[in-house]
Amino acid sequence: MIASSVVRTLFATGMMLLQPAFPLSNAPRKVPLVCSHRGRLNAGDMENSISVIRHTFGTGIPMVEFDLVDSKDGHTFLVHDRTLDRTTDGKGAPGSYTDAELSKVMQLDPVSRKPVEPVSRFDQLLTFAHGNDLALMVDIKSVSPAEAVAQLRARGVLGHAVLLTFDDATTEAALKADPGVVVSALVKSDADVDRTVAKAAGHPLALYVPQNGAEELFQYARKSGKAVITDAMGDLDGKAEKDSGKSYVTFLKTHPVDILVTDHAQMVTSALSGHPVE
Repeated sequence: MIASSVVRTLFATGMMLLQPAFPLSNAPRKVPLVCSHRGRLNAGDMENSISVIRHTFGTGIPMVEFDLVDSKDGHTFLVHDRTLDRTTDGKGAPGSYTDAELSKVMQLDPVSRKPVEPVSRFDQLLTFAHGNDLALMVDIKSVSPAEAVAQLRARGVLGHAVLLTFDDATTEAALKADPGVVVSALVKSDADVDRTVAKAAGHPLALYVPQNGAEELFQYARKSGKAVITDAMGDLDGKAEKDSGKSYVTFLKTHPVDILVTDHAQMVTSALSGHPVE
């Protein structure tokens, strides 16, 4: 499978993109790795759903982003919001439920609002990822980096994962969690890039540049030799909906990106197929 070979190249030995199929110091990837936001192939799909993630991967999308929460007794599930109300038939915070209780909560179809499947467990996803070379972008939220890393390591997929961090304290904790896990750190300026690269001190690192960052920031981050991640959710995905994906190609011509996170993974893949970023 093409997606599997791409993932193996990018995540070999857990050193994502430190020894890539292309030199990071030269031209950007002609086609960035597409990562589906909350595991969805399209924006109308259920989010953080193991069945949807399986389908997304089956279409050739090699990487999924998802969100973690812990139950009251410390079992980890895939949920984005602070409450269950929007996406499930449950109410209140996931952390107020025991493992047994949360396992009975049903995810709802976004359109019909009918129950479809139980809230997905992290261990279900890890089992699937291990057997299929699925790359994982882990938004740990309130789950500690050490806890997330322990579960990734136990299931043999630590080398296929990136931990998303969005503040200095979480970045530092993630860097300490394991010497082999790839940590993504949010950078909003050239100074952030320099400080973060220095702090990592050779640790596997990716730089998350906001979609609205200046073109020069994307280029500066790329010159650091680290993988550059950005997202298309909101403005860029919205523009692409109106022009059948042309906005993705236009954006990537001036914003060097190695991994693009999007609500429209299928549209991005179609738009970039046969349209390398020159």
